[in-house]
Amino acid sequence: MEADIQLCDDFCKANDIEYKVLDEATVSRMYSYFTPPKGCIGRYIKKHNGHISIRNLVKACQMVSAQNSAVRFNTIAKSVVKSTVGFEISLGNDTIIHSRKMILTCGSFTNFFDLLDAKPLDITLNGHSVLKFEIDEKDGKMMADFPSWMYHFNSGESVYILPPITYPNGKTYIKLGHSVYFDDPLSTRLSTLEEVKNWYCQSEMFSLLVEEMVKQQRWH
Repeated sequence: MEADIQLCDDFCKANDIEYKVLDEATVSRMYSYFTPPKGCIGRYIKKHNGHISIRNLVKACQMVSAQNSAVRFNTIAKSVVKSTVGFEISLGNDTIIHSRKMILTCGSFTNFFDLLDAKPLDITLNGHSVLKFEIDEKDGKMMADFPSWMYHFNSGESVYILPPITYPNGKTYIKLGHSVYFDDPLSTRLSTLEEVKNWYCQSEMFSLLVEEMVKQQRWH
């Protein structure tokens, strides 16, 4: 944990970022609804911090692209092959697009489609689980000033807590996530297209993760 704090200090000083040194008592005074672990110390960065809403980021990118005359196809790209004029892209709705230039941003699905006859990338896919705690409107307003938190354990593991976020379903949640290690029982290795699809659809893997979390008492 000391190494993480030193890394934070060095980064802030190198980038001229103001921060405060906090202890357990100070955190409790600043946020009466939050009780930090005993004996903890931390750094509080008021500016240049927070979290990014992926939904809002995607929405903003789509808006900017539309303003620049881009056309969006809400379907997958099944294959990409080189052609005499550049590239031929086959979409999931059987549409064929020809392009002189392209950017591939396939994320977890990179190795599962025929893209430029490229060799599979040497990547390992692990499912990352998070917890979302639903809160009511009253608690959401009370915690409106709650910052994004990162907590580092002496073991080297870490967790993060995000402030109240209202999701598209109209409900507000506190999100808690953890560091990912390849040998962690809470992480799920994904090797096939069906496994990746199954993970994003949140099927039976959820109950298995809950059982493992209770077994390890990771969140107690």
